[in-house]
Amino acid sequence: MMVQDMRRSFTLHSGIAVGLSVVLLSFVSLTWLPGPSPVDGTWWPVPAIVLAFVLLATALYPVIQNEPSTQRGEFKYLPNRVKAVVWLLIALSVAMIVLTAAGGHGRFQSPTVEGGRYFSYDQSTSPRVKVELSRSQYEASTESQQRLMLSIASLMSAIAGGVVLGNRGLRPQDAVSG
Repeated sequence: MMVQDMRRSFTLHSGIAVGLSVVLLSFVSLTWLPGPSPVDGTWWPVPAIVLAFVLLATALYPVIQNEPSTQRGEFKYLPNRVKAVVWLLIALSVAMIVLTAAGGHGRFQSPTVEGGRYFSYDQSTSPRVKVELSRSQYEASTESQQRLMLSIASLMSAIAGGVVLGNRGLRPQDAVSG
């Protein structure tokens, strides 16, 4: 009975992490669409990022502490489809981070609207200088920051799901003996 409860707990933890990664990657793809970002002005990205961080921290805690329970299971005992999904999510998240960084909009930081005009800090100058942007530059900069933020949170969630499945999953002989 204890083994089944542990398996449910690990499945729930990894399912939430992997599911959050999929949802975040979906919203990353929406930021590539033309026009204003669908994520702009919404409140949910911050709690989603906090949740991704918490999931990753709770997944890594036993590994860092080197608890004996982390020695019970290994990623290699998982079905190939499960491993493929986790690796695909990690690869897609990294690809989105790289594409965003290569997009060239990272020059501007903290875009704001003041009195109907668009401003941002230009990181290419030292010290940083507040410059005025066109509306298109503002939207591109905002979407780039959202894309990066959501991609990093997706990566953290995918890694958390993989760590939970790999380090806390039960070996086949554990399920028989439990």
